[in-house]
Amino acid sequence: MMALGEWLEGDDPFAQTTVDKIEVKNDALIFAQKFLIFTSGPGLDLLNHWSSKVRNRKISTNATLGELAYYNGEREFVEGIHQQIQFAQNGGQSPYKDR
Repeated sequence: MMALGEWLEGDDPFAQTTVDKIEVKNDALIFAQKFLIFTSGPGLDLLNHWSSKVRNRKISTNATLGELAYYNGEREFVEGIHQQIQFAQNGGQSPYKDR
């Protein structure tokens, strides 16, 4: 990889090599595998509680923007855990990728 400012005109300083892409993918998979703690035992109980709480919540039609932001943030947090688990269980492959 070139140091900052060492590229020539026409070169893409943000281009990743195949090795860089594989390394990033492997790092993402290793990180996602940490979320597998939520697939059994107390971790699963906790995730199930959070999931039912955010998925079944009824939000008032006159909720403030702050309340909506809070509830959306909480929902995104829980859904993000589910996505990381799925990513790890798929071996780092997107669930949307044709197999």
